[in-house]
Amino acid sequence: MVAIPLSIIPAFIFMYALGFSLNMMSLIALSLVVGILVDDSIVVVENMVHYLEMGKSKWRAALEGSKANHVYLYGHYPCYCGVFLPLAIAGGMIGNILKEFAIRLLSPCFAAFWFVHRNAAVDVAFWKTIG
Repeated sequence: MVAIPLSIIPAFIFMYALGFSLNMMSLIALSLVVGILVDDSIVVVENMVHYLEMGKSKWRAALEGSKANHVYLYGHYPCYCGVFLPLAIAGGMIGNILKEFAIRLLSPCFAAFWFVHRNAAVDVAFWKTIG
């Protein structure tokens, strides 16, 4: 419920701290990040719901479902860093444009690495009902 907004907030903090403006490139990066975060949240919650449907308690389903997603999450976000981090260190005029794009895209991904995984487990444990 709150994982996506909590993951987007660091992008605005980094943009403000580094003096980036809210322009078309930042909106494109943020829309791309929202898609990534929604996809990751769906994967995490679906796995937890799978454990709920197996008859486990809400807490046990949240713990085992989040534990089963470690491989996915710990492999997923380093791939984003491997793709977008070289853009952040590129040189020249195009490098300056791509640097802003990469920073806007990577800052919510770093935050999502923490928030999506933990907050989805808490949301399922507290709010999810089956049937």
